[in-house]
Amino acid sequence: MGYLRIEWTSLLAAGLLLFVGAGCGTQEKADPCSGVVCSGNGKCAVLSGIAICVCDRGYLANSLECVEDISVDVCAGITCSNHGTCAIQAGEPLCICEIGYHAEDLACLDNDQEDPCAGVDCSDHGTCALHDNNPICACDPGYFPVGLSC
Repeated sequence: MGYLRIEWTSLLAAGLLLFVGAGCGTQEKADPCSGVVCSGNGKCAVLSGIAICVCDRGYLANSLECVEDISVDVCAGITCSNHGTCAIQAGEPLCICEIGYHAEDLACLDNDQEDPCAGVDCSDHGTCALHDNNPICACDPGYFPVGLSC
């Protein structure tokens, strides 16, 4: 009986050494960012061996996703030269100017010509705005511009 106990103990010890030795430096670690796309609004990075999302401007990390940061007001501080209103289209600010003014960058400048937005109703799903003195439609949420329609 003593012989069987020694043999069993020896086999158990040898199996334990094989099990422990199998993971010691012989396997490559998997890339923690493999398959992580951060909702298409950021990049995956590895921090202390763990995948994290580094999100684009206007997005916050939520687990391994980048979600829109609704607390960011991209119109904060944009006055449109006090002759218009800042609006957001495709996540970017733009100025919707008063009649007689046109948008250039994020300012509304005096426009001495006929209003280019006259008669442009954006299919009643948006507001006509001027960009480089040309009419465009700033569409309501859920609509997108197609020419001068939404």
